[in-house]
This record gives sequence, C-alpha cells and structure tokens, in this order.
Amino acid sequence: MGKFMSLGIPPNKFDWIDGQNSRKSELLKFAIKILTLYQNNQSVWIGENQTIHKTESNSLETGPFMYFQSGGTSGRKKWVQHNHTSMQFAVDGLMDYLEVEFISSWCCLPLNHVGGMMQVMRAGRTGGKVFFLDYRNLFSEIGDHANGKWLSLVPTQLFRLVRNEVSLDNLRRFRGIFLGGAALTESLVYQCRKEELPVYPTYGMSETCGMVTILNNSNFLNGENGVGKALCHSKLKVGHDNSRILVKSKSMALNAFAENDPNDSWLLTPDYGRQDNKGNWQIDGRADRVIISGGEKINLDEIEKIMSKCEHIDSCLISHRKDEEWGECIIFHGTPKTGDLTIIQSYAKQHLKNYQVPKIWNLGNELPLSAMGKAKN
Repeated sequence: MGKFMSLGIPPNKFDWIDGQNSRKSELLKFAIKILTLYQNNQSVWIGENQTIHKTESNSLETGPFMYFQSGGTSGRKKWVQHNHTSMQFAVDGLMDYLEVEFISSWCCLPLNHVGGMMQVMRAGRTGGKVFFLDYRNLFSEIGDHANGKWLSLVPTQLFRLVRNEVSLDNLRRFRGIFLGGAALTESLVYQCRKEELPVYPTYGMSETCGMVTILNNSNFLNGENGVGKALCHSKLKVGHDNSRILVKSKSMALNAFAENDPNDSWLLTPDYGRQDNKGNWQIDGRADRVIISGGEKINLDEIEKIMSKCEHIDSCLISHRKDEEWGECIIFHGTPKTGDLTIIQSYAKQHLKNYQVPKIWNLGNELPLSAMGKAKN
C-alpha cells in the first residue's frame, strides 16, 4: 500500500493524477495548488469558488491543517480543522473495510468539501489515481476507463443519472458508488436495486473527515436499508434522552471540541437515528429539520417523505422561513411531471395533516440545492 509523507500527501505530488485528466481541468489545478501549499507547511482554508486562504503553520507536531467549511452540528456554518493524522485515519478506516490495495476515483464533488478532497487523499495514501469531471459528463459514453474506479455522488446527482440509459450503463462500470450527503428516497432506492447499481450508502460529516459508516453493496441490493455499520476507526451510539446519534472517531476534527481530546470524545450530531435488527444504522431525520409553525411541532423530513411519493412529481424539497403570522412558514419546492399544481396540492391535503400542508408552493426544473445536495440557505 502506498503511504503518505509526514505531511499527509503522496511522496510525488503528481503520482495521484490520472493520466486521462486534461491539464486544463480547473479542479485538477485547484487540487495541485492545495497540496502544494500543504506540502510546504501551509495551513489551507479551502473556500467556495476555488478560493484559498493560507497561513504558515506554527505547529510542526500537529500541523499543517486543512480547513473545510461545514454546516456544523449546531446548524451554523463553521470551519472544521483536519491534519494528516485525522485524514489518515479516515482513509485507513475505509481501506480496512473495502480490503482493496488502492482506491482510484472519478471525482465530481467540489474540493472545498471533505467528500471531494478526501478522494485525492485516498489516492495519495494508497497509490491510486484521481480523474476529475463534472457528473454530467456521465450522460455521455465513457468507455472502459471507469472500470475498477470508485465514484462518490450525492442523491440529487444519482437521481438525475438513473433516468438516462447511457449514464445508467456508465454507472454499472464503476467498482462502487459511495452515496452520502442526504437521505435516499424510497423511489431512488428501488431504482438502484432494479438496475443493480454498485451503490454503497454511507453516513458521515465534515467533522469526521467523511464517512463513519457504510452499507455493503451486496447487502443493499439484497434489501437491507440504512447506512450500514460503523467503520473500524469510529463508534456510534444513541443518546438516551433524545435519540440523537453521537459519534466518536479517530478521524475527528481537531477543533470539534473546545477542550476535550477529539479522539476520545463523543460528538452530538443533529441526526436522529437507531440500529435495526441487523446492526445497520438508520437515519430518521435531523433535529434542525423540526420547526414550530402555528404552535405545532412539525418534522419537515416527514412531509418531504410523504410528498416524494406523489406520482405527479419527480423530486421535492421542503424548506421553511420566518413568518410573522405562523412563526415558521412551510415551503414546497418540486420538479413536477405535469404542470398542474392543483393536483399536487390536492395530494398534500389528502395525505398530510392540516398544519403540515405547505403555505408556499414553488415548481421548477431544479430544486434549490447546493453541489453537495444540501438545501441552499
């Protein structure tokens, strides 16, 4: 197995580059810039739109650092701090599970997110390669170059790809597809199983440098649900008082806790969850998706799950905003199969409680989601 240098990057900073990459690729140039700074003992803040802030590292023992912006377990954006040690544990935990010699990836996730940058780190540590692309390239034939490679997607991307025969054929060529960032709808799970796609549902967060659980593809195809079991470098449990998931991980961000050792402390996540009778973790929703509207406690994920079963829409998102009358106002965003809003509203009135019915309705060709499949603020 290939190994990182002491700074956590490949011995030759170009070894991880797939030869099929265009040297004009903006993602490739951005990745090289990040790693060059990091190799030269610079701590790097990786921002949106390929922006970088850097500082000289004052700690040769634990630094330099990479900083990724996260929504945070409190729902407020913050920078999470990782170094070669936390990233190494994240890579090794996945390698131990997959039992492969190296991990080569096709990367179509943004590098300012852990899910994108860790693909470079996996390749660097294990002797793999990274090929950069826009996921929409998968709508065109790609030949055999994807064979044996790994792909990371968010559900929104996968939802679009499974609706096209060419992209479906391309997806089958990958060794595996890591899927995370948001919940899977029942219809998307059904489609993936029907097409026998090599999907591996995962659960993780920026604070843990990516995935801490994974569901094996064969188990997924055989009908098991959820996000699988914990990887060897992490532990999960449920809080006794609120059913929220707590995570302890060797890949925990160095600034996850104010004073406690990040490797030996439990991080309270915003996610409600449980283990089923097979030991697989089930994510039941998020604490920050529960609002008070008109004096009623409302779970937006529950509304979204019900509305996603409406046969007149392809996909939907439920959001909210402050409202003088209701306190919080429920908003429906949907991509309709037909343009008849009244049919969709009628479905909502039949299947939702009165206080759950959205007050604002938005139909369009795209949901207001970020590149990582998260609702835009």
